[in-house]
Amino acid sequence: MLPAQDPRGPPMARMLDDSVREEQRQRLLDSAIRAIGKSGFDSVRLRDIAAEAGVTTGMIQYYFDSRQSFLVAALEKVGLDQIDSWSQICEVEADPWQRLTLLIAACADPNQDVAVERSTAWVEFCACACRHTELREILTAVNQRWRDVVLDTIRLGRVSGAFRPVLDDETIADAIVALLDGCEMSIGSQAGLVTSDAARAVATAVAEQLLNRATH
Repeated sequence: MLPAQDPRGPPMARMLDDSVREEQRQRLLDSAIRAIGKSGFDSVRLRDIAAEAGVTTGMIQYYFDSRQSFLVAALEKVGLDQIDSWSQICEVEADPWQRLTLLIAACADPNQDVAVERSTAWVEFCACACRHTELREILTAVNQRWRDVVLDTIRLGRVSGAFRPVLDDETIADAIVALLDGCEMSIGSQAGLVTSDAARAVATAVAEQLLNRATH
């Protein structure tokens, strides 16, 4: 008797199918992030996201059990994408000052449109975490990872002699994180208070002073 065949097809075909499904899922989450930034977590509708993605609401329901789980996954992606970008920077840049400037640029993208879209999603993420406990733990983890990345970079610079700060490392890390958080709020609000270029320049200048960077 021949063994029963897997209705999903041979292993390679299933791997390809899984890859395609994951790619589609990520595209839906990206569309949700943009739609949340425009309408807000509590107000955005699945049909708004479907229109943004160019799909039907049935396609969204195929990948996600509920509206809530879909939107939570979208905001979680905002945080995970941030962590991934920080980790990549730390892996490729050994110089502490160059690493820190790249980390600052990751929070204040040189492309103003990209910066506004990302900052708007982040602001909405923070606001939603006040109302939805399932998002609070994710936000806490992302914020802690961000502080750790900045703090580790400061410590690396102190040990190497690139930084000669007067304040302790933890205080400087908290100051830089707080400054960038404020810039993100300003960019995300689209109130015209600060541009991404200005935010990047201010954060870099303040960090350089706090760290008393050695220039030779």
